[in-house]
Amino acid sequence: MSTTARLTLALLACAAPAAAQPCISCWNDHCKELAAYNPKCEPEKAKGPAKSPAAKKGCPEGQEVSADTGGHCCWPGQAWSHTHGACVGAPTKCPAMASVKGDDCVRDGAPVPVPVPVPVPVAVPASRRVGCGPNQVLIPGGTFWMGSAAGDGDKGEQPPHQGTLDPYCMDRTEVTVAAYRKCVESGACQPAGTTVNVDGYSAEDAAFWSQFCNWGKSDRDSHPINCVDWSMADAYCRANGGRLPTEAEWEFAARGKDGRKYPWGNEEPGPRLLNACGSECVEMGKSKGKSWSSMYGASDGWESTSPVGSYPAGASPFGLLDMAGNVWEWTADWYGPYSAESSNGPTGPASGSARVRRGGGWNAYDASWVRAAFRGRDEPGARYVFLGFRCARGAK
Repeated sequence: MSTTARLTLALLACAAPAAAQPCISCWNDHCKELAAYNPKCEPEKAKGPAKSPAAKKGCPEGQEVSADTGGHCCWPGQAWSHTHGACVGAPTKCPAMASVKGDDCVRDGAPVPVPVPVPVPVAVPASRRVGCGPNQVLIPGGTFWMGSAAGDGDKGEQPPHQGTLDPYCMDRTEVTVAAYRKCVESGACQPAGTTVNVDGYSAEDAAFWSQFCNWGKSDRDSHPINCVDWSMADAYCRANGGRLPTEAEWEFAARGKDGRKYPWGNEEPGPRLLNACGSECVEMGKSKGKSWSSMYGASDGWESTSPVGSYPAGASPFGLLDMAGNVWEWTADWYGPYSAESSNGPTGPASGSARVRRGGGWNAYDASWVRAAFRGRDEPGARYVFLGFRCARGAK
């Protein structure tokens, strides 16, 4: 049987919704990836000694594959940057007779072979197979605990409850200024605001915060669109064949099934993980006559918004970027109290006065705001400099 035929049979066996069954032959890497989409898939045990992830990927000597590298070969201590298409960060360990030089290991005056991008097998084809867009990730669905237990979060996050979701697709990054402009040029979207719209702001407050709106600034194409209200965000997603994610979809995409505290795990926030208010934000505030607090002491490199995907080490379990920090994100749901009852495809109340926002923004100084379970809310007509969105769609 040809290699192509064997792979096709393996994919069909793993994706089948029937009772648990072993994958065909030794296509264990493919079956393992598909098991995330269909938990009933039971990969056949590998024959022979187990190989390390780096060996399976064929990484150059000394390089490795880790959670931070997103399936790519990088030096120890590095993370994969989708923005730069390369491994970034100073290596923490180099091969014998080599030393750290910038973002590389250099041996005897000559560069050691640079990290070779090796895509994760099946992940992209699987996304195509279910109809996800080019900048979207397939979220496999499943049952998870939503919210926080008493004493481990705000009251609005309680009671914890189980939700079950079907597979769906979600944008890997927040919608950028450039992407939003295309929608405006097509006539399907309104121009984003160049001013904020917030009840309770004085004219002075509005003028101050409006300087951070990204719309109309030539150097912000790769930054998230902000200063958009809920209807603008909803219209963009619908114009592009999607919708805003439900609050449950957003939380599951951010924390997965393991109940982690933050998208990247349980490590406290820091400047390599997200764009929030660090020393750079505090200094910028001082220069404008403001006294701001910081979430962490070091600089994350960006005074306000950053280009989307700039913090690969902070990726969620499914590889989504900026699920904490940069800008808060509108969701589809009205805000309402949680129920303790388990539900399939949970959504918020049928009506309300405020829509849920999630994730925290670039000026956030309280670490609790960037927890995966934290719930924010705003009037649908509000436009903030720290509020944007990403889109979702059902898996076809």
